Amino acid sequence: MKRLFDVYWFHFLQAVKSKGFIFSSLVIVALLVGFAVFNLFTSEMSKSTELKFTVYNTTENYQFPATEIRDTLQSTDETLNYVLVTDIPQDQAEAAIADRKLDAAVVITESAGQPQLTFFFKNNPYRSLVFASEAVVKNQRVLELAQTSGVDPQVLSQLQQPVATTINQVDEVVNSDTTALLIYAFAFLFYIFALTFGNLIASNIVSEKSSRVMEVMISKVKPLTLMYGKILAVLSLGLVQLAIIGGTIGIMVATGLFDFGSVSLFDVPIDFSLLTPTIIGTFIVFLLLGFALYAILFAAIGASVSKMEQLGNASFPVVLLAIAAFFIGMSAMNAPTSALVTVSAYIPFFSPIAEYARILAGVAQPLEIVLSISILIGTILIINRIAARVYTNGVMSYHEKWSWKTFLSLLRKD
Repeated sequence: MKRLFDVYWFHFLQAVKSKGFIFSSLVIVALLVGFAVFNLFTSEMSKSTELKFTVYNTTENYQFPATEIRDTLQSTDETLNYVLVTDIPQDQAEAAIADRKLDAAVVITESAGQPQLTFFFKNNPYRSLVFASEAVVKNQRVLELAQTSGVDPQVLSQLQQPVATTINQVDEVVNSDTTALLIYAFAFLFYIFALTFGNLIASNIVSEKSSRVMEVMISKVKPLTLMYGKILAVLSLGLVQLAIIGGTIGIMVATGLFDFGSVSLFDVPIDFSLLTPTIIGTFIVFLLLGFALYAILFAAIGASVSKMEQLGNASFPVVLLAIAAFFIGMSAMNAPTSALVTVSAYIPFFSPIAEYARILAGVAQPLEIVLSISILIGTILIINRIAARVYTNGVMSYHEKWSWKTFLSLLRKD
């Protein structure tokens, strides 16, 4: 056990002090602070309670009351106070928008007897204004045509009645934007965790082999002690970065720079109340078990490779598995009950993402979670026996060219 701790501590300190780790940690902190500042800035911008707009009707045959557009806007969007401005001439509208005296202008023209809409905005268009204007103009156009065609007003009123709509949710899928974002966040985190730190394990092993450092180390420490020490050191490195993320968020919350109640991503508010103890607990379990599986695979691949330039081809199948798991997670964002996601929840290389997505969506039963974790642990034990054999036989074996035949020969070697 002391040997294992010595190996672990040596590799951990070496990794923590490396320029790459320090730089990546600083980048993570900068991105978190940047996101918090951006979110705070946009939330402050969104606190504007007034939108000033004007409407110019240049048609000769149609009446499009601007007040109806304002009332339609106000009834559909109560977050803003829509102010109709009527004292700015049309030829001065663009200048007024540029000077922020106006937020938007609507110009209604006529071409071949058909009304047309033109909108002016300073930057991003106000979609609510566009939709409301289109609805009012279309409605007025229908009324004009009905009057000129002699359509019975009662028939017209019946035609304009909205269709009664009822939405029933058959299953208990928590199909919300927040759930989809959480699934994406976990899938992305797991993908980065598995590939970045898995490749780090493999490249460290290959580097020590190619520089002959392994020959010195192997004379003092057993091969498996080296393998597990490296894996634990890299895992700790990942957990340190997660702690940095948590600590940065904690400091921003304490200083008022970050408010959980107003966090949004892609204009979608994130409901952190979904992060129950069960969700957090299973997050830790699947992240650690999934990382252990991929880390052991990368360690075995690294031990079978003699040169750094061979590592890319050798580790490509493992990288493909991680990519496939990530895309299954993307599929789970919209369809957590699909056959692909359900089956993948019991395939060890995909289950950390697939089963956790089902847990977030609220469709995974307790027995299914236990079964998925059990299969994952069983697979880790099997892969561990294979990796231990390959690592033991491979750390002192050198080959000019890597192939799967080389890998299998290390597995069969006594």
